[in-house]
Amino acid sequence: MADFTVEVTNTALQSARQFTHDERREVARYIDLIAADPWIDNQVKIPLSWPPAVFGIYRGIRIWVVYHQVSNMLVRILNVGRWSQDPSPR
Repeated sequence: MADFTVEVTNTALQSARQFTHDERREVARYIDLIAADPWIDNQVKIPLSWPPAVFGIYRGIRIWVVYHQVSNMLVRILNVGRWSQDPSPR
């Protein structure tokens, strides 16, 4: 199965600018893992209910990535943050 195409929103890019170099590398690694398999597994990829939509959160050790599987070929990275912040698609 081919990797999904990934789009990164301006919100996610702006949030990532606040990260250290190592944190940005961690985010890039998580995005690669999401692109390879975005399906919710309830382990590291959990659902985030934000009515009327349900998004995915990739739970890293220090970082979270909120994403939306737009289609069977496209994943959109909505936001990234540290666990000291609540995950949000905005």
